[in-house]
Amino acid sequence: MNFVFMTNVLLFKILLWFSVLSLGVWVGGTLFHMLVLQPMWSYDPPASVRFFFRETRFNKSVWNFYGPPFMAARLVPLILCVTLGWRCVPQQQGLLLVAGVTWIAITFFTLIYIYPINDVLFLQAGGSLSPEQVRAMVGKWLFADRLRFAVGTAGYLCLLKVFSLCG
Repeated sequence: MNFVFMTNVLLFKILLWFSVLSLGVWVGGTLFHMLVLQPMWSYDPPASVRFFFRETRFNKSVWNFYGPPFMAARLVPLILCVTLGWRCVPQQQGLLLVAGVTWIAITFFTLIYIYPINDVLFLQAGGSLSPEQVRAMVGKWLFADRLRFAVGTAGYLCLLKVFSLCG
């Protein structure tokens, strides 16, 4: 085998390891958020929303895990992994494609749909919205977050399958 191909395989495996670990942290962190934190602010909107986002340090710390720099730190290595893997492990192209497409999709979905809701619910604690509007927005956010988690987890499972075969 030639040096360039072997270098690409090595880089692919490094990126695959990094992607599996970083996306695994996201899946676990998101599951924790869904099971532990979300019930604290979504159980009785708008009062629970207003209390949680005004009286806790959530908004000061949440971006340390979910913020755009960390989003890029998960997505860029995955895209590079898919690109290198396309040539290095052609028999896994389908799984790599699903992993890449799902994570690109949830990243754009987060930026376009979820972050605008975050601006109102998290940063403004519901702002001047009526109680009915806050309840509706919480419902939309929870549904969108569950959808994002399901799609992201499906992509992650595809990446784990590639890892089990190639890692």
